[in-house]
Amino acid sequence: MPDSVLSALPYNVEKSELMMPFWEGLNSKKFKTTKCEKCATIHFPPSPTLCPHCFGMSMRWIELPLSGKVQTFTHVTAPPEGFTGDYVLASVIVDVLNKPILARFVGDGLQIDDIVSIDFEDVAGQSLIIFKKA
Repeated sequence: MPDSVLSALPYNVEKSELMMPFWEGLNSKKFKTTKCEKCATIHFPPSPTLCPHCFGMSMRWIELPLSGKVQTFTHVTAPPEGFTGDYVLASVIVDVLNKPILARFVGDGLQIDDIVSIDFEDVAGQSLIIFKKA
């Protein structure tokens, strides 16, 4: 499978000032999200202003681990507009989140329960996460 299935994003990404630590983190090869100072809940996607768990308003940016465990995956053979060729989409549990995140897997031989690393791929000047075998 190709290392890249995107040369440009097929949609417009609005980058609000509040979410810039997330986008800048990706460009610096860091996977960031928010953690509530009141209840210590870690949120992904990031919630920079309000904790949806306790409604606390004191959030801080943290770095997430760059590995996780494959929960499930699928081989996409009919890619959506803007994507080229087949690719594997994996659902991976990152330990501190206790819930899955989705991203493209690059490589061969993926199995459920495999440990994968989170890596980064540049698409039109913005880094996005991908998974690779650890």
